[in-house]
Amino acid sequence: MASNQIEHSKKSQKKFLVFVDCPDPDNWFMVLSIIRRNPRRRVCVILSPRPVDLTVKCYGSHYPEVYNAVSEYTKRPNGEVDNNEVIRRMLTPFTEKPKWVTEIKQEIAEEWFSKPDRLFEADGSHFKSIASTYIRLIAHYWTTLLDDLDIPRDRYQFYTDEDSMKKISPGMRHQGHKHDYTWAFREDEALKKRLDNALKSNDGEEREGLILGVWNDYIQVKDDKRRASNQADIVLSFDQLIEEENALREEKRTTAEKSKLRKALPLVYALLHRKDTGPRAAIGGPFTEALKWVENDLPMESATAMACYIYGNLNILTNQFNVAVDMYSAWEFLNLVEKKKIHTVLVPTEVIKEKEWRNNKLAKVFKNYPRLSELVRGFTYSDKLQDATMFDWNTALIDSCPGLLKTKRVRPVLRMMREVGAGKDPEEVDFEGSLEASPKPPTGMLRVESSEIQGATLPDNVLDREGFQRKDLEEVP
Repeated sequence: MASNQIEHSKKSQKKFLVFVDCPDPDNWFMVLSIIRRNPRRRVCVILSPRPVDLTVKCYGSHYPEVYNAVSEYTKRPNGEVDNNEVIRRMLTPFTEKPKWVTEIKQEIAEEWFSKPDRLFEADGSHFKSIASTYIRLIAHYWTTLLDDLDIPRDRYQFYTDEDSMKKISPGMRHQGHKHDYTWAFREDEALKKRLDNALKSNDGEEREGLILGVWNDYIQVKDDKRRASNQADIVLSFDQLIEEENALREEKRTTAEKSKLRKALPLVYALLHRKDTGPRAAIGGPFTEALKWVENDLPMESATAMACYIYGNLNILTNQFNVAVDMYSAWEFLNLVEKKKIHTVLVPTEVIKEKEWRNNKLAKVFKNYPRLSELVRGFTYSDKLQDATMFDWNTALIDSCPGLLKTKRVRPVLRMMREVGAGKDPEEVDFEGSLEASPKPPTGMLRVESSEIQGATLPDNVLDREGFQRKDLEEVP
């Protein structure tokens, strides 16, 4: 078969869209799960850009020190520390320094809270270019992990969309993120040593330059190998995927119009050529690119997304992370899929976050894969597998095995907090004004409420835990 025929066959193959952001291993496991469980589909992995400020240090080993300083001024009337409020203050991004920062120890305030969080700036900015470089780094690293599991490279392709930077904000403070990119260099001692030295630098601009130097050297080697074997670029433009899909649909429409069978026997033709419902989608990051797909009037068979929460008692931040990074797109997407009748399942954080619902057999899953085990443990504060919360991986399992979870119809609503007086907790009220796309952190809150009957509660979502553990074991054979 000629190369152009092979390429056309690949493009014509049914797709599965996976929308994820880069940090945390559970995003990679979502990609792995979708590839494993959809062998006849071409998996298109859309990587959402994330603001990455390399000039600031992560809390890291300083976390207890910062926590104690903030907790001194975050106490309930009975004198007990409000743990959730302390962590919320440490992790919530801000563009203007909050008043409470002036109350804590001066040296802590100066080192960790003196600079507002950097946002995506004007087109072509240095800050945006760092995010683009970061995406290429992660795509190469994820490919290496998939290679280790013998996943053929023609099963998937990475995409990204720079336009998303106009909408995406930091989901949490830059200081709160782990150095997730360090895992790419575990098996290259020279690069690892350079990166370790870069992270020790106390000069922000110097640290950024040194880290970028390591990133670019790693990417250069990987890019050269792909070019030498005539492989496609590691990351393609999301617009290219949209154009490809539009062209395929136009080709199908033209072929249908010219079909003699359709004109002679329309009912028989309809049975043989059922309407293409489009790709399925899994969302483990912001809704930014998923919204763009649907706004372009492209079909989507169904969507399963890690988003929102039922009660919020296990959540620290005001909004669930995937909502917080681009609330505008989340709101628009949830309303648009309702209008277009696209079957959409939201997996609330309680489903995965409640301790007794977590995977407690991950040690068995990773028994023969120490590299993956180290990766997952590295994203916990305790360095223990049982504390790993695999949000997006289990969301992918729910897409493949919907019987694991009970559902109830919900609708999205916008809320905001309103002050009610000194000494009283603010109250939650309906959002006022209009919601605009912006790279700034949201001021409102996106919630879901039952839409079945007035006064109905959301489901408690009791998981088939044994079912989940069996499915986990199937992912990493």
